[in-house]
Amino acid sequence: MSDISLEKIEQIKKEKETYLKQLDKILEKISSLRTKIESAHRLYSSKASNNSKSYRVNNLSSKRTTLSEVWDALDNYNQIKEDIEPFIEKEIKKKESLDFQIEEINEVIKKIEDEYITNKIKPNHISEEIKNCKNPESELTNEIYIKDAKKEGYVPASEFIELVKLNEGVSSLDDFLDTEPDVLNINEEEIFVVLTRETFLYFSKRDEFIFRNGIQYENLEKTFHQSTVYELKSQLIKPHKLVTDAYLSGEVIERINMYKSTNFSFDHTEIHKWEAIKNSYETGIYETDDQKEERIKLENDEKERIKLEAKQRAEVKQKSIEFIKNILPIYKSFYSKVNETILDSFFYNDKENQIIGERWLGEKVEFKKSKKGKILKIKPCIAGCVSSKEEYKFVYRTPPTSTNLRIYECEASQRSDFKGWHLTSKDPFDDDYY
Repeated sequence: MSDISLEKIEQIKKEKETYLKQLDKILEKISSLRTKIESAHRLYSSKASNNSKSYRVNNLSSKRTTLSEVWDALDNYNQIKEDIEPFIEKEIKKKESLDFQIEEINEVIKKIEDEYITNKIKPNHISEEIKNCKNPESELTNEIYIKDAKKEGYVPASEFIELVKLNEGVSSLDDFLDTEPDVLNINEEEIFVVLTRETFLYFSKRDEFIFRNGIQYENLEKTFHQSTVYELKSQLIKPHKLVTDAYLSGEVIERINMYKSTNFSFDHTEIHKWEAIKNSYETGIYETDDQKEERIKLENDEKERIKLEAKQRAEVKQKSIEFIKNILPIYKSFYSKVNETILDSFFYNDKENQIIGERWLGEKVEFKKSKKGKILKIKPCIAGCVSSKEEYKFVYRTPPTSTNLRIYECEASQRSDFKGWHLTSKDPFDDDYY
């Protein structure tokens, strides 16, 4: 077999590119000519429609489209069509000739590319099967195995549970789990739920079930065509045999390098295909390098988000511990007559996990004690009452005696046995009195 250089491949591809440019011009010309015919036809249709409408609305209107205008538009359309259609036919013949030439040169390119790759990967052979895949994304992944099961109504139990929850709600799911507790088995013990025939449609491309009259199933099975759920799911993370063979032979990498070296616009489809084959072997995911990069970025972003949330939760937890230790006893002392459960409801966001509401964790708590250590006033109050300046107010255990300000009950007094008091200079009928 003679050696084929990249330069020779590139030379032939340049010839193909020339043909493609010619084809684009022809297609553009055909489109332009057809647009002229379509435009004339739209004008005729508009005139005919307006004429018909005007007779129904007001046949005496001076602005209506006359029958003569309609006939003129029809004559114009027929004339334009008669004049242009021969030119369209001529361009179509040119297109057909170019299509034939492009098909021939595609065969030449395919042949010399195969020779080039064969020389690169000797003594390994080129897989014709992998190159001829019409839909490599499905044909070169092992999803086909588990999708075959779903087509027959064999649904992995874990997925069936989600289907029931999504389509029929939690209560239906609970009933199902009570009836079939074995569906909770996982890993090697996971089973199939077999759907009742003629009650569902399965769209493999979207991996989606549609149910005609609710979800119906016949029984539970351990295997589909002698394969367990665990075995089929295990296949998903394994490279397809064709992918493995092509990768280990060196063909995958060499083809990527070859197409990137020539890098014509029509090479990009092949680059993406072989990148996806490469990644299918290396990562278990059929994706281009750009898609892989984007996926990894999103995964890293998600990891950072989770880390940030974990850090924030830890900070909230630590602040909650400090609040419960240092501040909460002060409030419990001040609000001693308030039922503990009611009082806790003002502070805890999650009492079981000892998490205080974030509103409290960022607040500066101020209070005043008597000489005997009794707390006389504190802010903020548990109801979060504020002044007209949006500043927290002190709440008093007893109404102050020496003040020229108005005294009114704290809002929290209405929801508990505690009686607290605020001061204000505002009239009782002012909006920000309360």
